[in-house]
Amino acid sequence: MPDNPQQPDFLGQAVRQLAQVSLQRNNLAVIKQHIAAMQAHDIDTIASLLDDSFVLISDTVPTPTRRTDRQGYLQLWQALWKGFPDAAYIIVEDPTASDDKVSVIWRGTGTHRGEFVGVPPTGRKTDIQGGSVYQVRDGKIITNWDHWDTGILLRQLGIMP
Repeated sequence: MPDNPQQPDFLGQAVRQLAQVSLQRNNLAVIKQHIAAMQAHDIDTIASLLDDSFVLISDTVPTPTRRTDRQGYLQLWQALWKGFPDAAYIIVEDPTASDDKVSVIWRGTGTHRGEFVGVPPTGRKTDIQGGSVYQVRDGKIITNWDHWDTGILLRQLGIMP
């Protein structure tokens, strides 16, 4: 605390900024682990990084509320890998962190070789882009806002003109 209350508290500001940078680095590390697990089709690691209160919020999730919980999120990944066994999750831009949020721009590619959300295999290759914002608390992902164009995927699968 400065001797003069009118003086700025430079040391306190520096400590707060270092704590914020440390938090952002830790959050980035959690999301980079999550990305590596998605790329490796490693459901156990993904599960270990999700908080019990985790929620996925997305305009592309096939549920009436466009939300799903932790178990639903894990089931979505398993269904994706079943439908697209060669699914690849490619980072387009390095993830960025701000406070407790981490943003990722990605591409998803794969060949539709298995049933996916009721659609029998088409054998077609897919390539979509999207963006995700993750919220991290205490080293666990608590929220994922995920957005991508399902119309592009449906057209690539030959389901929609």
